[in-house]
Amino acid sequence: MIKKPILAQAISVVFHPILWTFYVLVFMSYSYHYVFTKPEGMWMFLGTGFFMMVVAPLMMILLLIKIKVVTSLEINERRERSLPMFIVGLSYYLSYTVFKSIHLPDLFNLLLLGSTMLVIIAMLITFFWKISLHLLSLGGILGFFLAIGFRYNINFLIVIIPLVFIAGLVGYARLKLEAHTPSQVYLGFSIGAFVMFLVFILL
Repeated sequence: MIKKPILAQAISVVFHPILWTFYVLVFMSYSYHYVFTKPEGMWMFLGTGFFMMVVAPLMMILLLIKIKVVTSLEINERRERSLPMFIVGLSYYLSYTVFKSIHLPDLFNLLLLGSTMLVIIAMLITFFWKISLHLLSLGGILGFFLAIGFRYNINFLIVIIPLVFIAGLVGYARLKLEAHTPSQVYLGFSIGAFVMFLVFILL
């Protein structure tokens, strides 16, 4: 059995695609902390978001592994990806509908809606071709910050520069693990950024 590079594996886990929308939700919650009447409200919001967007879909994917529908959490096989992505997309959409009812700033709703659309697009692409979900999610987050910077004339370079660096690091890790080809990495990142940017500009 060939051992995979440990560092590349660690990078892939820490920056797993299912975590990125929640990471940004945390960032937005602290940036807009004043919309929560009490600190406990923000923690309840983030706890609910973490359960709906990370814990619940992960539990469902682990169940799929248990019944041998999916081989592993990495889901490297293209044919195994559609059902887990449907579960993640559904969890994002349910989060969108739940949080929309509590009247948060539009940025929160658009983030979840854009993430849902990205998962749907990735699922459709996966029927024909394998795309890097790691880079798709990172591209989506970059598109998010570029779009709100453009829309509200805010300079997000302090966030964008580290994001580009992380994207390069994750892209290297995915190639090192031979999980993707360069075209799957570059196109994943480009599609993610383009789609999320359009969501914020057009909606």
